[in-house]
Order: sequence, then C-alpha cells, then structure tokens
Amino acid sequence: MINILLASLFLPLSHFLMSSAPLRAPLVHRLGEKLFLLAYSVVALLALAWLIVAYRQAPTIVLWVAPAWMSAALLPVVLLAVVLVVAGLTTPNPVIVSSESLFERANIVQGVLRVTRNAFFWGTGLFAVAHVILTGHVSGVLAYGSVAVLGLAGARILDAKKARRHGEAWAAFARATSNVPFLAIAQGRQRFAWREIGLWRLALGIGLFLAALLIALSSADQKLTEIRPSQARSASMIAKYAVVIRRSMASAGGSPAAMARRTAAKGTSSTANMAA
Repeated sequence: MINILLASLFLPLSHFLMSSAPLRAPLVHRLGEKLFLLAYSVVALLALAWLIVAYRQAPTIVLWVAPAWMSAALLPVVLLAVVLVVAGLTTPNPVIVSSESLFERANIVQGVLRVTRNAFFWGTGLFAVAHVILTGHVSGVLAYGSVAVLGLAGARILDAKKARRHGEAWAAFARATSNVPFLAIAQGRQRFAWREIGLWRLALGIGLFLAALLIALSSADQKLTEIRPSQARSASMIAKYAVVIRRSMASAGGSPAAMARRTAAKGTSSTANMAA
C-alpha cells in the first residue's frame, strides 16, 4: 500500500514542481528548452508507469460498492471524457507546448475550443473522477484520484502560466473561451458547433469508449467465472459439515431442541453451584 501511496503523490507533484517557475527556470537555463521538455516527458512517463504498476500490485481494500444505477449514470461522463481527450490532443490549441504562435492566428477558437480551452485536462480529470467513484477501493481512489488532481488542477495552473507569459494575447483568447466545459457557451460568449469538432474525432472517441467498455465487461465476466467454482465448492463443504453436525447431535441423544434444553439445564446448574 505504501508503493501506491507514493506513486499517487509523485505523479501530480512531479508535474507541478517541474513546471513551476522556481524550478523550471534554472533547469531550462542549464539544459535548454528542448532538453528540458524531453526530461519532463521522460519523468512524466516514468511517473505514470510507476502508478500503473503500483495500482496493479496493490491489495484490494474495498471502501464502497457503486450501485448499478450509478455505473450507468457515469457512462455518459466517461464517454464525454474520452471525446474531450481525443479532441484535445488533435485540435490546434495555443495552450499546448510549443504552440504559442497560434495566439496570433485569426479564428483559432474553433471545434472543441468552443467547449473548453483545456479539453485534454478536463477529459482526463472527468475520466479519473468517474473511476474513483466506480472502483470504490483504496488503490483505485489513490491512483485515479492522483490523475484527477493532475487533470483538474493542471488546467488552472496552465491558465495562470499562459496569462503571465502572453498578456493581452491570452486575455483575448480567454475572453472567447472557458476553462470549465460549456461555460462560455452557457454565458453566451461562444456557440456550440459540433461539426467543427470533426466527425472523425467524435467517431474515434466513441469507438475508444465502446472498446474500453467491452474490455471492462469481458474482464468482469471472467472474474465472475473464476469466482463461481469456488462458491460451488464452499456450498458443497457447508452442506457436508451440516450433515456431519446433524449426525453428531443425533448420536449424542436426540434432536437439536432436546440438546438445547439439556445445555440450558446444565448452564443453570453451573450458575447455581457458583453462587452457592
């Protein structure tokens, strides 16, 4: 359990610390921008790999069991999360590393940027939050909670960093977009144009969601198949023990009710003797 705890702390902290101004500036000065980004990517991949391995090796300590209705209610959230991740990774966005020049492009706010300027972060965060609820065990809460903190807090940290660096260009971009999904649309600052997102992005997101769902259902069926034989063996053993107990009571002289009466009588007699 210590391993999963450390891994879940290391994932977000490594991102936040390496991207913070006090640590990033001297590292960039010493390594250069490209080498720093390479080192940052390597650390991020290692942190994620550590978290995955630690999660798979951690013991299952159940905290709660999500009811079926909640699992069904969270499916649209997971679907939205996957679509946001796909669209966020494939849509030109000035907040992405080395894409700052896009601030100067006219009409850059299109597609998923009308929904949120941090689609990847929000998709990752929503996916993780949904799985915190669905897993319901300690290792799941730690692992997916770590990813949720990275995604949801990372979006705000990225906004603040871009605001410091790009001034008025960022301010204009922020006025036309929102961090929270659909907020700019709800406030009338944007309109929802699903065709701009791209049919292929929507299809890819839905396809990945359905594939993951089928894998999860198949894994659940396999676990049930593995459990049933052991349950059958347990039931058989219980039945055998019940037969043995009945025979023992019969040979001891009478029915279970008669034995209970004799035991109660002996208990009363023993109490009386102690009191005497």
